[in-house]
Amino acid sequence: MNKLPIILVLDNIRSLYNVGAILRTADACNIEKVVLCGMTGTDEMKNPSLAKIKNSLGKIEKTAIGAEKSVMWEYHKDILEYLSKISKTYQIISLELTGRAEQYNTIKYQFPLALVVGHEIKGVDKKILKLSDNIIMLPMLGKKNSLNVSVATGVALYYLVSYYQKTVKK
Repeated sequence: MNKLPIILVLDNIRSLYNVGAILRTADACNIEKVVLCGMTGTDEMKNPSLAKIKNSLGKIEKTAIGAEKSVMWEYHKDILEYLSKISKTYQIISLELTGRAEQYNTIKYQFPLALVVGHEIKGVDKKILKLSDNIIMLPMLGKKNSLNVSVATGVALYYLVSYYQKTVKK
């Protein structure tokens, strides 16, 4: 099966467990690739022996369960530079709860698409939001106003896969 034309861009995700969970979801959705940016951890995938020394081996692997080997991924330190480079080809969508955000299921998406998710506490940086074609949000119906980044990414990614299958790949 061909990869879906979706790039998932992780910016400054601090938890390696979240990175692993997102990689597993990316594999399940068969997307093009995952791009890790900023401080998002990669040491375990690049150098497992270094990770053992740091006593962090297994954090990505524990939640990715092999997806760190099956999903194409790359690292770019500067997310703004990376997004600027792909912005002529990819629709850039940021997942963030802001005043400008629209409900995730009300947007007309175009593919190929890059979905940006940000830091667990600070969210997607304002400079990235300005560069985005659209900002989407998930409705929060309870008392809390956010989901864990890996859960929110999974919800948004599965919606994008469904949207792609219904509208593009008929």
